[in-house]
Amino acid sequence: MREWSTYCQNADFLEKSRMLIMNRDMSSQVAGWIGIKPGDTVLDVGCGSGELTFYLANATDEVIYTGVDLDAPLLERAQQKADAYTGGCKLSFVQGNALELPFADASFDVVVSQTLFTSVADYEKVMQEMRRVCRPGGRIASLTPLSFTQMCNNPGNYPADATWVAEYQRCFDKLDQLYTAYGSMSQYVVGIVPMKVPELFSSAGLEHVSAYPIGTFLSLSNDAMTEADKRRYITLDYQAEMEKFQAHMRLPGAQDWVRADEAQQIVEVFAQKRDYLLAHLDDNAIWEWLGNTFLLVVGDHTAQQDIVPNYELEQLDKLRAETNQYKAVLQRLNIDTQEWWHHSGAGRTASVTVTIAGTDISVQGVGTTPVHAMTHGYRKLVGLLETGAFDAYDTALWYAGQPWYVGPDEQLLTSEDLE
Repeated sequence: MREWSTYCQNADFLEKSRMLIMNRDMSSQVAGWIGIKPGDTVLDVGCGSGELTFYLANATDEVIYTGVDLDAPLLERAQQKADAYTGGCKLSFVQGNALELPFADASFDVVVSQTLFTSVADYEKVMQEMRRVCRPGGRIASLTPLSFTQMCNNPGNYPADATWVAEYQRCFDKLDQLYTAYGSMSQYVVGIVPMKVPELFSSAGLEHVSAYPIGTFLSLSNDAMTEADKRRYITLDYQAEMEKFQAHMRLPGAQDWVRADEAQQIVEVFAQKRDYLLAHLDDNAIWEWLGNTFLLVVGDHTAQQDIVPNYELEQLDKLRAETNQYKAVLQRLNIDTQEWWHHSGAGRTASVTVTIAGTDISVQGVGTTPVHAMTHGYRKLVGLLETGAFDAYDTALWYAGQPWYVGPDEQLLTSEDLE
């Protein structure tokens, strides 16, 4: 996967698209549906440039917001906006992975996300992490479009003086071919199907799961849109597309899809549209528009016993089976020993005990995430038996005072044999 903020959604694109999604007049209603109250701590997972964070912050007071994302350029934009923020909430942004959030258990009253579960293949693990950092009695929420492709739209009724319209469509189609050749949105929308998000909340053990449909609509012909917002949208739209286009044109083989003369024409035609729209901010007749429906899903995180996602149990069973195939090897080695692995991630501490006695293999996990620790332990054991490869922070199983490995013909090898 190429860098998200370079080849898929840069900061200008995210801000522009959120002008379509996030109606400021509804921000208080959305914050109310989520259940955000003064004094709450709120985590925005996969925050990008912080659009959802700021949307909620502008509708609330005395709330502490934290955004986390992997993409450094998007976080830089978020921090720039946070430095200029003058509202009544506290805002901060940190870099981190949604699959292993850098926060302690039960750190937040509310955990939110936007289009995250659809963008991460291991979305169940993301939900598990969101539940881990949410305090018992807190709330988890997700805002997701019902479709990324089947949006309602109208091309508009442009007058004859908009001579760029036909050529713009041809250039737009050319760009689409280029982006698809190097990885279209289908490469990034790899997670859950949008319609399944409510089921994900229920299956993860959240209670009182509620869904709120939010219609979206944006047209520069709409008098309900301020002139400042229109100008901002037009500028962001042009900047976002040009940044993305130029990044793709620097890739090897790009001119096989777009020749140099075609690239220059694309730049010129997109600039023509930008300039035309900026010169017609008072238009109330063309009505080119985009629309979609988003679904806000909210669930209560209870203090009940932690529910282990099915995918992790299935992974554990698979690893058990893989490990058991080495019983014959272990029997020949006649090992009766025990070794500890300590797996500690940000916000979690878990230990794994691997016990081998003859042909019996036992892996036990303890700590904040025992099943995750057991899975980790099995994976390390399988990797040890298959390759003898270790990470710098891991210890080997020891036999006769030396780390042991299994060679291709099941003989016992020491570290000296591998030199």
